[in-house]
Amino acid sequence: MKKNILIIIIALAIASLLTAVKITLTPLLMKDANYGISTLIKQGHVDDLFIGSSMFRQGIDTVSLENEERSTYLLAYNGHQPFSEYIQIKELLKNGINIDTLYVDMYAYSATAQVGLSDVRMIQDTSLKFTLSLYEQMREHGESGIGELYEMVVKANNEIFYTWPISYPLINSRYMNGGAVTKTEGKTEEYLSNLPLGFSEDAELNTEQTKALIDLIDLCKENNIDIVFVETPKYVRLYENNAYINIMKKYTSFLNECDCKIILSEKTVKECELTGVERYITYSFDNNDASYFSDLIHMSTDGRRQFANVLKEFMG
Repeated sequence: MKKNILIIIIALAIASLLTAVKITLTPLLMKDANYGISTLIKQGHVDDLFIGSSMFRQGIDTVSLENEERSTYLLAYNGHQPFSEYIQIKELLKNGINIDTLYVDMYAYSATAQVGLSDVRMIQDTSLKFTLSLYEQMREHGESGIGELYEMVVKANNEIFYTWPISYPLINSRYMNGGAVTKTEGKTEEYLSNLPLGFSEDAELNTEQTKALIDLIDLCKENNIDIVFVETPKYVRLYENNAYINIMKKYTSFLNECDCKIILSEKTVKECELTGVERYITYSFDNNDASYFSDLIHMSTDGRRQFANVLKEFMG
């Protein structure tokens, strides 16, 4: 019995040590990475910072947007929610980062989600304190418990850490300034026409997410950061979905009340029958071209390059 207890104690001690080493070393190993928060903190300044979900990861072309006069960086994670975007920007500012303009992903369904962490890469190169601040919000305003804490602290990102010499160079080569440089092929009209729409008919903006958006807007004002909400192009079929149209109406209405700058597709303005169009910055994009999309909501490489040309008109 005593032997079994001793084995358990030793195993726990080793696991604790390895976890501490992972949390301490990963930010140091990633300080020169082509993605993540460590590199941005090291830079100390960025003119145009984009933050958002996979809509931004597959919709923002940092290579095309970068120029000699202005620096560009992207922080994009699957399912990135307003509450975690706020905490991440607060962490950057705490570390002395100077941001000129913050562009926020305007994907309405991220603002309807229950508070939670959907992409552990967000905590890959951050401190334990940052991870715990995320968890505290998840525990208080979501349904997270000790299991989620164990996942975040002990299990998260173990694969890349323990296979670092092989996995890191491969992953790092896929990014530049936080943006993806890998090729994503566009689809055919037939393929996109057969995809299910599958959006919730009764979706509502989550109270904690909207509170986080207000906090983010106030934080930017306090730090003299211009904040702009950007809707990436969606395939034309998405506008056949009443659920998507309705939630976009609610999201734009909320942001209007916050007196925010909003960049919207002309298609969204038209289909949502938005009033006060002069309040929005609108752009034209060929939402009918299937080759610009990898699915109904994500863009192909050609699509994001085309969208970069659109964004350049509003930046700087």
